[in-house]
Amino acid sequence: MAGLDSDKVEKALLNKMQAVRQEGRDWKYIIYNDKKKQVSRTRLSKGAKHILRPNRVSEMAHQLGLQTSQQFQDLVNCTLSRKEALEIMERSLTD
Repeated sequence: MAGLDSDKVEKALLNKMQAVRQEGRDWKYIIYNDKKKQVSRTRLSKGAKHILRPNRVSEMAHQLGLQTSQQFQDLVNCTLSRKEALEIMERSLTD
């Protein structure tokens, strides 16, 4: 599995998933469903553009409540829709 570009990840979180970004030591991204209920959160290091290695991709997928790293890659690469991602994230809240 290849790494992911941090800029592309941030763009997917902010635009596609409509995450709210909070500043701290790292950027925190909070994802809400259409009913304004928090369903997920993750964080991304501040700073220059960098490549997220497979271990970090896996960690972020887990933080978001996705079942696999591939689902996170699909989310970032636009083959997994917001609706599909939210369904997976919401299911993981009840498991």
